[in-house]
Amino acid sequence: MDKFVTLEELPKHLHSIPRKSWKRLFTLITEICSASTFVELKDIGRSSYYLNSDLVDRFLKMVYEMGLIVDFPWMQWEEGIDLVQNKETVYQNFQPLMLVKLLTIIVRADRFYDGTLVEAFESGKILQILQGLEKHYGVDIK
Repeated sequence: MDKFVTLEELPKHLHSIPRKSWKRLFTLITEICSASTFVELKDIGRSSYYLNSDLVDRFLKMVYEMGLIVDFPWMQWEEGIDLVQNKETVYQNFQPLMLVKLLTIIVRADRFYDGTLVEAFESGKILQILQGLEKHYGVDIK
């Protein structure tokens, strides 16, 4: 996508996403469940650093291409930030608009706080968000 979808455009946008795109995104659920790590250690000389795994990078590419990262003032959305920070939050039962907004917080926060996205994979937040979206957009996907 060339531009971010706004909250006003989001409901129509979600229904316009082709089934094959949803299906491709939901295939990541199995990969996430079987992944042993979401980072790769890279060595350079005497030091090393961590990079997102291929799975995390593919996920990021997909959610951006599908327009699932939304343009809204996520840093001021206290309810969403509290939900993301609360380890007890269960994401699967949220409605799609809420899931996309929470996904936006996680992905955008990673740009400011390195490791936020990987932590969301490791803690199961991303998996739960995908499972929640699959409840709404995964039925009868062929």
